[in-house]
Amino acid sequence: FLEHSFYNHNCAPNAFLSCLFTTRDQLEDSGERGVVGRVHLIRDIKQGEELTLSYIPTSGLAVQERQQRLKDGFGFTCRCEA
Repeated sequence: FLEHSFYNHNCAPNAFLSCLFTTRDQLEDSGERGVVGRVHLIRDIKQGEELTLSYIPTSGLAVQERQQRLKDGFGFTCRCEA
């Protein structure tokens, strides 16, 4: 998942990350490793627009709670407009 570590956080992301756990048969057929991360777009992306993910579940959380979780868990102060 090293390549996914380059995505920045946004409380209103335009993409999300899913993990696919493959079986031994799927591994032999595809050549992919046991866990594969895939990025999916939530909406159309404009040319040059940064792809962003939410590092935490944001549904139902107040701004202050999101900011605290991000500060405690990831060490940065979130300044998202969402």
